[in-house]
Amino acid sequence: MKVISNTTVISNFSEIHRVDLLESLFSEIYITSSVYEEIITGIETGYDFYKTLLAKINTRSESGFIHLIELSNDELLKLIELPSSLHKGESSSIIIAQNREYLFLTDDRLARNYCKQNQISFSGTIGCLILSVRKKILDLQTANEILAKMIQNGFYSPAPKLDDFINL
Repeated sequence: MKVISNTTVISNFSEIHRVDLLESLFSEIYITSSVYEEIITGIETGYDFYKTLLAKINTRSESGFIHLIELSNDELLKLIELPSSLHKGESSSIIIAQNREYLFLTDDRLARNYCKQNQISFSGTIGCLILSVRKKILDLQTANEILAKMIQNGFYSPAPKLDDFINL
């Protein structure tokens, strides 16, 4: 299944310099131009960790596992059907996930609720860490250490450890 992400999940991994985990989980991740603009705005606002993320974004002149994707004309028209409370990055990503049956990576509560109500496949930071353990990319202790770093940096997690979510 192809994967599209909004800014939240890739930001959490980027901030702790572990975007490599996303690359190990998903050989390719797609982002919309709205998400790309949010990353550029983040750099302009002083979030320097986004600078290393830019090297992972495949533009015409660079290689990387994150690819820019555009909405079709029909998809652009569907944007007005989404709740106005969603940001542009979430909205554009949801439209692609819904129409092209991509897995949508987001930690945004409103976006996740919309996905639940509309049967759109989604996961988030916690889901990616759990999948990393299940695929044996990380052991549980290392995944918990990564989660602790994310929480320390301001990530809201429903639990301080992944143990309750994983049946080994």
